[in-house]
Amino acid sequence: MENHRVKEKSKEPDKTVIPVPEHIKHLSAVFLRNGFTLYLVGGFVRNALLSLPPSDLDAASAATPNDLTAMFESSDTVSVVAKAPDFGTVELVVKDAGKRYTVEHTTFRKDFYHEGGSHRPSAVAFTDSLEQDALRRDFTINGIYYDIEKQAVIDPLGGVEDLKTMTIRAAQKDPEKTLADDGLRIMRMARFACELNFKIAPDLFKAACRYVHYLADITPDRKQTELKKILLSDIKYQGYNGAFNVSKPKRGLIILMAAGALKYIFPVLDEGSGVMQNKEYHIHDVLGHNINTMANTTPGYALRLAGLLHDAAKPQQLKTTGKMYQHDTVGSDMARKMLTALRTPKPVIEHTCLLIKNHMFDLEGKAKDSTIRKKAKQIGFDHMMELADLRRADVIGSGIETESPTSDNWIRVVNEMKDAGVPETVRGLAVNGDDLMDAMNIPEGWKIGRLLDRLHDITLQNPKQNTRETLIRHAKKIIKESEFKDD
Repeated sequence: MENHRVKEKSKEPDKTVIPVPEHIKHLSAVFLRNGFTLYLVGGFVRNALLSLPPSDLDAASAATPNDLTAMFESSDTVSVVAKAPDFGTVELVVKDAGKRYTVEHTTFRKDFYHEGGSHRPSAVAFTDSLEQDALRRDFTINGIYYDIEKQAVIDPLGGVEDLKTMTIRAAQKDPEKTLADDGLRIMRMARFACELNFKIAPDLFKAACRYVHYLADITPDRKQTELKKILLSDIKYQGYNGAFNVSKPKRGLIILMAAGALKYIFPVLDEGSGVMQNKEYHIHDVLGHNINTMANTTPGYALRLAGLLHDAAKPQQLKTTGKMYQHDTVGSDMARKMLTALRTPKPVIEHTCLLIKNHMFDLEGKAKDSTIRKKAKQIGFDHMMELADLRRADVIGSGIETESPTSDNWIRVVNEMKDAGVPETVRGLAVNGDDLMDAMNIPEGWKIGRLLDRLHDITLQNPKQNTRETLIRHAKKIIKESEFKDD
């Protein structure tokens, strides 16, 4: 490219001053000395105009990766790290005032995609046109640029007006082209709509319904990333309601459901649509109940997933057995398979499945305190509190009750255990395996684990028993029992 300077064809720049970090100003000055204009673009500019906390800091210019390498070759403060140089993307690592900052820079470009919406461009062509670069982006609100030197907003797509009207609109005039390029944009549409609580332009949503099958070509980890952001959208910008005052995660899931996208994320979950339940306890179908349960849980990724998937096995159980029994254990296995297929981190999978597997505990709310204590020991105190959260959300999500005395009772018991100093695990006992072996002259490994577990049960019901002398006395008595005699 002979001319690296941007030919701005858009309307007169808006002289809106956006606070820019000092290291970005430093970069901008270097770019200018080398004949380029550096722009901030995307979430950082969008959020600044909405008076929201800063999002990812992305920069763009007509400078190619080779230009940048030459530009900072002898710099002591800026280094260029290749990220996806074929696509024009590098990381600029800036040292400023003893700190290191990373800025992602992408060269103005035009993208070319394979059919199928597989997210990654098949080829790119670098350009010196900011307007051309804007058209490759997903939505108008993410195609707003900020000229750092001129302190001016450059808005080639009309994104500023869409911010004012709280509208998610495709970057290209024909939204079908925007979504056909990248099927993941359907999930991003739902995510931005619920995070910001913006409305979706009718033509964009219509295009999403038409191209929803392109989600089949999106890699599972990318879908999982967007799903997590949707499920936790209510804590992204707390206190910001946008055009709607509703549950943000619920709205995000409803958008996905209405577009037909759920079957490309959680196929089994989508089967709950239209499957009605006992009207004495539920006013929603299984899918609606799962979504409402999720929306009523406290923010937490595993807890939200558990709320969304806790009854996912009901349709299959109804179909195969004629009843919805054992949907907790079957559902836990289903959730494990779906979350694994979505490449969800293993700890999140285990956490989610534990909650689903136990969500039917004490269904009638008649469990004794001692039974609740044993369950808390089995799954852990914090998980027991989350199970109470899930139970409350399950009750409220049914659409009939607004309170859950059972949940309140579990929370009371666990709090009493914590206040009384009940050891959560055997590691909190006043004795360990070595103490028992020394005090009673028993060999290493001799059922020590079982013995400590029995002592833990004793302290679970009466934490005052958790002293070395008392526990050793209990241990000697337990050894006399038949199950602890020599094999």
